[in-house]
Amino acid sequence: MFFVILFSIPLLAILWSVWAHLTLRHFRRARLWQALTLTFTLLMLAGYVWIIGRRADLWSLRPPLIWVTPAYIWTMVAFPGSLMLATPLVLADRLLQLWRRLRRNPPPTSPTHPTLPTPAAPLSPTRRAFLGTLVAAPAASTILGSVKAAADMDSFRVRRFDIPFPNLPKDLDGVTIAHLADIHVGYFSSEKLLLRVSDVTNSLRPDIVLGTGDLIDHAVADAPAGAAALNRTSAPYGVYQCEGNHDLFESREGFAAAMKAAGIPLLQNHSRVITIRGVPVELLGLCWGIGDQPDSGAELSYNASRLFGGQRPAPFSILLAHHPHAFDYARDAGIDLTLAGHTHGGQINPLPGVSPVGLFYKYLSGLYSIGRHRAVVSNGIGNWFPLRLNAPAEILHLTLRRA
Repeated sequence: MFFVILFSIPLLAILWSVWAHLTLRHFRRARLWQALTLTFTLLMLAGYVWIIGRRADLWSLRPPLIWVTPAYIWTMVAFPGSLMLATPLVLADRLLQLWRRLRRNPPPTSPTHPTLPTPAAPLSPTRRAFLGTLVAAPAASTILGSVKAAADMDSFRVRRFDIPFPNLPKDLDGVTIAHLADIHVGYFSSEKLLLRVSDVTNSLRPDIVLGTGDLIDHAVADAPAGAAALNRTSAPYGVYQCEGNHDLFESREGFAAAMKAAGIPLLQNHSRVITIRGVPVELLGLCWGIGDQPDSGAELSYNASRLFGGQRPAPFSILLAHHPHAFDYARDAGIDLTLAGHTHGGQINPLPGVSPVGLFYKYLSGLYSIGRHRAVVSNGIGNWFPLRLNAPAEILHLTLRRA
C-alpha cells in the first residue's frame, strides 16, 4: 500500500498534465498556458521527490521555503483535492457532450454511405471557463494556500482553560501550567517564532512548563534550538518534556542526549514526584513506540503497562503523552490530568469544529472530562506541514481548580 501511494502522486500528475495539455489546445495562447502548466507540475513533482527523500533521510538539502511550502501544499492538499473535485466534473462534462452530440446526430436507422466526421465545435465561453478553472485549480489552490501559510507561519494564540477537579488538594487550587506541544523546530519554524514562544510563555507567569512531544520536526541537529526556547522560559517548578514521534525520526538516543545536554528533564516511560506549593505531585512521561520502532505509535498499551503500575504515589498526578488516546489508559490507572498533542487540532478543517482527522482520534482538541479525570489536547505551536485551516496554533494556559 505504501508504494501504491508513493507512486500514485507522480503517475496521476502525469495523467493530469496530459489532460491539461489537450484541454488547453482550445484556448488562446495555448502554448504559453501549456508551458506554464507543465513547468508548475514539474516543479511540484521535484518538490514531492525532495519531501520523500528527506523523510527517508536520503539527503539533508534545505531548499528555500518559497519552493518547499508550495510543494508540501500541492502534494498533500491542492493536487489531491483538485483531482477529487475535477474527476467527476470532467466525466460529467464528457457525458453531457456525448449526449448533445447524439441528439444533434442520431445514429442512422438504415445503411448509408460513409461520411467524413464533423469537425468538433469550438468551445463555448462557458465551457472554456469551466475547463480553464479545473486546469488552474491545483496551481491556484497551491498559491492561495502558500500565501496563507506564509501569513500564519509565526503566529499562535493563547487558549486558556480552568480545569476543575473534585479531588484537587486545596493548596494546588490556582496552580498554572503552560502546555507547549508540537513546536516542530525545523523547516517551518523561525528564530522569531521560538523567541515568541519563550516570551509569551513567560508573560503568562506559569508555575510549571510542560511539553508533550514533537519539540523538533525531524533533525536532531535542531534539538538545541528547541531546548534553548524551553530554557528561556521561567517557571518556579521547572520545565519537563516527553517525546513525540517526530523527535525520534532520526534517533531516539540522539534526541534524549540533546535534552540531557540542555538540562531538560525528558520523561521516557518514567515518573518523578515533585513538590508544588508543599504538595507532592507525580509527573509521568509516556514513550512513543517501542525500542527501534519509534514511529509505530500503536503500542500505547505496552508503554502504559510499563509506566502506570501500582498505586499513585502522590495525591495528584499529571501525565505527559504525545498521543491523546493515552488518556484512556491514564484514566484507568487513576491519573488525574493527561496532557497531549499530536493531532494539531485536525490541521486542515473544512469548517470550525469539523475535521476529517476526527474520524481517527477520540480526543482531537481542547478539554475532555470523564468522571474525575481530565485531558487537554493542544493544537500545537509549530508545523510539519505549513498550512493550517480552522485549527490555529496555540499555547495552552491551564489553571487547576478545586471543584
